[in-house]
Amino acid sequence: MSNIKVKKSTMVCPAEETPKGSLWLSKLDMFIRQPYSHTNVLYLYSPNNTTSSSKFFDINIFKEALSKALVPFCPMAADGASHLHFNNSRARLAKGLDLSVYLVHDRATYLAPRSPPQVKFRHLEYEPPLPPLTSKGLSGETEPTTECTFTLTKDQIYTIKLRATSQEMVLDYKQSTYEVQAGHVWRIACLARINR
Repeated sequence: MSNIKVKKSTMVCPAEETPKGSLWLSKLDMFIRQPYSHTNVLYLYSPNNTTSSSKFFDINIFKEALSKALVPFCPMAADGASHLHFNNSRARLAKGLDLSVYLVHDRATYLAPRSPPQVKFRHLEYEPPLPPLTSKGLSGETEPTTECTFTLTKDQIYTIKLRATSQEMVLDYKQSTYEVQAGHVWRIACLARINR
């Protein structure tokens, strides 16, 4: 392990004025982190040995990018997923690029419960299946339903696996036959509910 020397300690402040006041927290925000805690993070950078004139770790560029990134990300710079976006944005600013992610601080508009409560979007995956249609009306009598067992051949399963992985490849992940069949049945059930 190499020796570490602290050359300088600096407080980096946002480059511009940041919003004042408090942000509304949703029930989800308050549920996840009970009790609230802080996570210490230490980033270690190894020097770039390819060229001596490299700006790999020019401390002034680092501080300027950090100062600029603190403005749009304040106060969310270290809050969960925002922390990852913050680090990526700081790196983009250090390279002279524009931000690729902009935060919306108006949480009350987007996350507050609706009054009165209402569902704005149909979530087909949570809707129960339709009961069998009956010609008897509300008399309580039902028509018999038909049940089937489908047998899939290896070729059919292989075709479904190809369809499932052709959209987005995940490296080092092989789908099981169960996952492929369950996903296929789920997809078909959702399509059937849309077309009812």
